[in-house]
Amino acid sequence: MSIVASAGSIVIGLLLVHRNSTKQNEDPAGASTYIHQNTHRTFGLEPMAIVFGLPWALLMWSMVTFSVALLLSCFRNSNISTRISVAVTSLVVIATILWCIQSAWESNDDVVVFLRELRQFIASS
Repeated sequence: MSIVASAGSIVIGLLLVHRNSTKQNEDPAGASTYIHQNTHRTFGLEPMAIVFGLPWALLMWSMVTFSVALLLSCFRNSNISTRISVAVTSLVVIATILWCIQSAWESNDDVVVFLRELRQFIASS
């Protein structure tokens, strides 16, 4: 799963870079035409935002699945000293990641608004 997600991230990222580099010599005023052409009738610019966010999301899923596979391998096929060192290192890394996520989300009110709207949407469904 990790390799598939990584490959998808790389391919989509390269396609987006290529698409952007071929439009480098165009007039900046043409950007409004590009946005208008890629605006969905119902969803607006959300599909385009999802496409531009796919490489990052696939890379994150690739890292998560790789980490899970690595931990499973380390805890299944190793001795007790390896398990302890991997467990301690994993806990430190996980704590650091969670701390970074928390500090990034606390400073952004948009996340609170998004979660509130998501809760209302789910409740109304």
